[in-house]
Amino acid sequence: MASEVTRFARPPATQRIGVLLLPGFSLLTQASCVEPLLIANQLSGCSLYQVSTLSLDAEPVRSAAQLACIADHALDDAPALLDTLLVIAPSPLPYPLPARLLEWLRQHHARTLGGLDGGGEVLARCGLLEGYRAALPWPRVSAVSQGYPTVVITQTLFEIDRNRMSCAGGTAALDMMLTLIARDAGAELAARVSEHFACERIRLADEPQHVPLRSRLGHAPQSLV
Repeated sequence: MASEVTRFARPPATQRIGVLLLPGFSLLTQASCVEPLLIANQLSGCSLYQVSTLSLDAEPVRSAAQLACIADHALDDAPALLDTLLVIAPSPLPYPLPARLLEWLRQHHARTLGGLDGGGEVLARCGLLEGYRAALPWPRVSAVSQGYPTVVITQTLFEIDRNRMSCAGGTAALDMMLTLIARDAGAELAARVSEHFACERIRLADEPQHVPLRSRLGHAPQSLV
């Protein structure tokens, strides 16, 4: 039952997660990132994740749908000690990135950095993905590969490479966060969180973003394809 609580012999330590929202971010990506963590807390009966949202300043951040999100902290008063810092940005990036943002990201000491949707490109511009595998939205792969040849860019759903993570955005963020929950608190809890969102299954990291038309149409006649 969804209301049952997962029992731990020894609950995992609380993970402090910061989610930086940049203007034009996708609401779907943001929800797919944050809500699995909150449901993991609920279903486990433990504070597995402490999530804080961040913005460039104290002003509300407008999404691509023009809905405003009030963040918990601006960069100037962001928590100094985070286990993971995730950047969610639109793709492609429709504006220049402020110099103070780039500098702040370079100086931040989170154990793990992540970029979701256009957030991966933000990290690449900061030089924070050099030598790492990174999953970016497939329409941006060619351009970003040419601009940042030291980043190993893939068209998979998501990548978790040492202390870097990235995903294509949208529902790929959900699969990435479910994978993290499985790593932190076990596959059973991750499966229950997946069931909460009525997900058929947790997709693997190396599954492709762009599904060929033939695969999408199944056994349709070639003339229709």
